[in-house]
Order: sequence, then C-alpha cells, then structure tokens
Amino acid sequence: MNVTPNIYLFYIITKMQPHGLQEELLHAAEVGDLPSVQKLLHENPDLDVNCRDLMGRTPLRLASGNEHLEVDLLKCQTAW
Repeated sequence: MNVTPNIYLFYIITKMQPHGLQEELLHAAEVGDLPSVQKLLHENPDLDVNCRDLMGRTPLRLASGNEHLEVDLLKCQTAW
C-alpha cells in the first residue's frame, strides 16, 4: 500500500484550508456577525478579504448566500 498520495493530498488540503483570522472572517461573514467582521477588518488592515474556504467561497459569497445584507453593505462601503 502506497501512502505517498494520501500524504500529498493531506498536505494540499491543509495548505488550502484558511487559518486564524481568515477562518474567523469567513465564519463571521457566513453567520452575519457584523460587529465581528468590522472588528476583524479594523484591527487587521492586511487581512486577506478575498480568502476562500475549502469550497472556494469568499466572505462576500458566504454573506450574500445567507442573505446577510448588512455584511454585504459594509463590504461595499469599505470598497471590499
């Protein structure tokens, strides 16, 4: 049994998975937690707002897909 492909796949998935602040931003956008989104963006100006989850969805996509219009408006106002 060759385990090399499994290790390689694990490495790719681990590298693609958002970590730390990106993961927090994705979650906050998905659930419509506007104060958390604002705080993350204000305190971390270099935060990658175009980060993606494992399914390739951005924070904007997650927010709009769950009809969190207040998060969408914030992104438009801040030239996300």
